[in-house]
Amino acid sequence: MVELFQINDSKTSKVKKVERLSTGEQSNFSKEKVRREEGKLQKLFEANLEEILGIEYIASERAIGRGRIDTIGIDNDGAPCIIEFKFESGDEAFSQVLAYRKSFQDNKYNFKDLCHKKGIGEDKIDWNSLRVLIIAKKYSHRITSIASDYKVELLTYHIYNEKFLCLNSVGELTQSKTRKKKQNISSQKQNSYSIKDHLAGKDKQIGKLFRKSQSKILGLENVAKEVKKRYIAYKYIADNGSTNVVAIEIQRGGLKVGLNVQKGKLNDPQGLVQDFSNIGNFANANYMVTITNESQLEEVFPFILQSYNINKAKVKAKKSKK
Repeated sequence: MVELFQINDSKTSKVKKVERLSTGEQSNFSKEKVRREEGKLQKLFEANLEEILGIEYIASERAIGRGRIDTIGIDNDGAPCIIEFKFESGDEAFSQVLAYRKSFQDNKYNFKDLCHKKGIGEDKIDWNSLRVLIIAKKYSHRITSIASDYKVELLTYHIYNEKFLCLNSVGELTQSKTRKKKQNISSQKQNSYSIKDHLAGKDKQIGKLFRKSQSKILGLENVAKEVKKRYIAYKYIADNGSTNVVAIEIQRGGLKVGLNVQKGKLNDPQGLVQDFSNIGNFANANYMVTITNESQLEEVFPFILQSYNINKAKVKAKKSKK
């Protein structure tokens, strides 16, 4: 697997057509420089985790047991994810992530609490599928030859001219995970999850509130829904592409609504919507609000409309560039 993403203002977008790129010359860096660059790399991935890896961001630099994990997330199948970043060689991280995995398994309650704060219930967590990933520029043959035995996913990255991020899987395990991810996307498109699944066990009033919310959203031009495992995404669809507008997670007490709007671009003078960009990424959304009744829906819908207009303009701008 080789994937290319374009970087624009700390946001990434997948590039479908890949031209040949020059890697440039490599340099030796001081330890301080390496730490600084690792931090920048980590922030770039965390801001775009779902776009790049299909993983929802949960926490950063979190101590669980004896380990301090770079990034913690959960994928679309509910598998907890431990991610470690290295600016150059990933060999050093190998023993680290094995220790982190043991600490993580011994301290599941920490991850459960973090998920609870994000509105993710324990029933959505697949404890048996814990994933461990290392992202680095290179690995020795020794590490690549044993990684699959220890169920560690290895990925290499390269950033070109600070404009393109190239990501490549290394080893059989990572490639099998990539195949599984593609199969999951395919199965989701075949409606393996349903609205009925999301409404199961919820109060009738919540179901009524959701249906009214969905009706208003789908009433917007060229909007289609995509039912995922933990939320329902509503996308603006055009001939030249699509983009998320809003996502809804149906909870017992209400609807968690995520708006796909760049930080600082939402007009909210009364502060009704929560800026989620520095807390965590919910379905590629930087803003989040909870709706518990129909009057709140009427207050929140103008923000959904803002997200719709912003994303519609974004897709049209891509078309004009072409």
